[in-house]
Amino acid sequence: MKTFIPKTLLINSSYEPLSFIDYKRAIKLYVKDKVDIISIWDYNISYGSGYFELPSILKLKYYLKKYNNIDKFNRYTLFKRDFYTCYYCYNQFSINQLTVDHVIPRSKGGKSVWENCVTACHTCNYKKGDMSLQECGMKLLKQPSAPKNNLIKNEYLLISMKHKDWENYF
Repeated sequence: MKTFIPKTLLINSSYEPLSFIDYKRAIKLYVKDKVDIISIWDYNISYGSGYFELPSILKLKYYLKKYNNIDKFNRYTLFKRDFYTCYYCYNQFSINQLTVDHVIPRSKGGKSVWENCVTACHTCNYKKGDMSLQECGMKLLKQPSAPKNNLIKNEYLLISMKHKDWENYF
């Protein structure tokens, strides 16, 4: 039986949210003295002969400069941008049920860029195939665009187990 272990919110020294991390990375950052614990879950991780209280919020001790430039294109960030939702049938799926679809197919000059790629389920991607939207008669949920700096907020909305203290940062 797999146990669900909650995520930890990592915030900058300026108190802006950076990302959600798993418990292993949270413990590593704490042991290396790179973070301060702001808040904890009512959940313990056992190790050897002891327990570690799982942090719900960690604050970096140093400022990590965030760049406002557009994230590099990759499938995982694309899925986050699209809320793991197929742009053709509008249903949400798990990551292993999703594919990247090129609105203008690569065979017709379409590029792998934010404005031409959307998240699609296997069924819809197969149905669209190598056709344009007009040829296959399908419509997009919305026009794709480069992600804004709100991907961390998108991830927050998708996490099922939220800590009450996270509300201060979103």
